Amino acid sequence: MLRYSEFMLKSKLLAGFGEVVYGVSEVADGNMSVNWGDTVTVDCNRRKFLGKLGIKQEDCVIASLELGTRIVEVGSSQKDKYVEGDALVMKEEGVGLFMLTADCHATVVYDPVKKILVLVHLGRQGLDRELPEKVIKEMESLGSRAGNVIAAAGPGISRESYVWEGDLPFAHPGWTEFVERGTDGKWRIDMAGFLRRQFFEAGVREKNIEISSVDVYSDSRFYSHVRSVKTGEAEGRFATVVMIRKSLG
Repeated sequence: MLRYSEFMLKSKLLAGFGEVVYGVSEVADGNMSVNWGDTVTVDCNRRKFLGKLGIKQEDCVIASLELGTRIVEVGSSQKDKYVEGDALVMKEEGVGLFMLTADCHATVVYDPVKKILVLVHLGRQGLDRELPEKVIKEMESLGSRAGNVIAAAGPGISRESYVWEGDLPFAHPGWTEFVERGTDGKWRIDMAGFLRRQFFEAGVREKNIEISSVDVYSDSRFYSHVRSVKTGEAEGRFATVVMIRKSLG
C-alpha cells in the first residue's frame, strides 16, 4: 500500500496542462533547506523528491529568497544555481523552478498561451508590496494577457493559524479586509484572501485562481516556521518545483 505522501499534493488547475510538471514535498520527504540540515542529507532529500517527478536537481533554478519584490527572468544558463529574488520567470522547456517555504505560499503563475512560467514567494511582505500585480505586469511585458493566466498557490498558513500580537506590520491599506481582531486581542491574518484579491485585481480571472486548502500550521505533513517557534519542534522547509516539460520531437 502506498503511503499518503507518495501521492503528492496536486493542483487541479495545473493538472489541466499536460506540459506542466508540479510537485510539493512533505515532511516525509525530509527537510529541503541547507539552513536547517547538513548539505549531504539535504542534497539526498532533494534528489529523491525531484526523482519522483522525473526531474533532475541539475535542471533546476533555485530561488534564494529576499522577502522583497525582485522578479528575475531565468533560463538554462542558471540551471543548478541559486538566484536571488522572490519571483523566478522562465520561458524555456526543461528548466525547473525550485523554491523553499514553511508558511508563505509558493505560487505558480502560468500563461499556457505564451508558455511563460513563474514561481513566486508570497508572504505578508510580498503581499504588502503588491508582488502579485508586479508579476502579472512583468508577464504582460513579455507578451502575456492577464485573462489567459492561471495562478495556483500552494500550501500556506491559514487565517485561523496566523495569529499576530501587537501592532500589525503592514503598510498596504488593502489589508483592512483581511485582518480581524479576536476577543483575545490578537489579530488573525488572511494571507490567502489578500493573495486572491490581488491577482483578481491584476486581471486574472476568478476561475483561474486556486489556493491550496492546506494549512501548514495544523497539518503536520508540512513544515511551518510559526509552528516550530510555538512548539519548539525542529525547523525545516518543504519544496515546490514546477517545470514545462520538453516537448517531443
